[in-house]
Amino acid sequence: MFREDQYFEAKVMLRSYKDAQDCIKTSAERKMNLQNYENLVNIIIDAKKNRGIEFKYEEVQKGPKFQNLKEIKLFQFSNFIFKRYMNTFDDFNGDYDGLKKQLNEGLFNMKRDYDLANQKQ
Repeated sequence: MFREDQYFEAKVMLRSYKDAQDCIKTSAERKMNLQNYENLVNIIIDAKKNRGIEFKYEEVQKGPKFQNLKEIKLFQFSNFIFKRYMNTFDDFNGDYDGLKKQLNEGLFNMKRDYDLANQKQ
C-alpha cells in the first residue's frame, strides 16, 4: 500500500504541521498575555494620571480621587446589585437547587424593578 519512504515523508510532514500549529498557538497565547498586560498597565497609568492612586515608597496607595476610579464604581455597583437582589447569597450552603432558586428570584426581582423604572419614563 505505502512504501516505507512515503510513510516516513508523511510522518515528517504531519509532525511539521503539528509543530507549526503548536507554534501558532503559543504565539497567540503570548500575544493575548501581552495585550492583557498592556491593558492592565494602561489602567494603572490612567489611575495615576487621574490621581486615583499614588505610588509612595514603592507601594500603591489610594489617591485623593480614589472613589472616582471606574473600577471602584463598578465594584460598588456590583455590591449594590448583590445586596439588593441576591441578599441571601452569603447563606449559600452548596445546594445547587437552592442556588438556582436564589438566582431566579434575584433575576425576577431585577427584571421587575427594571420594568417599573421603564414604565415611569
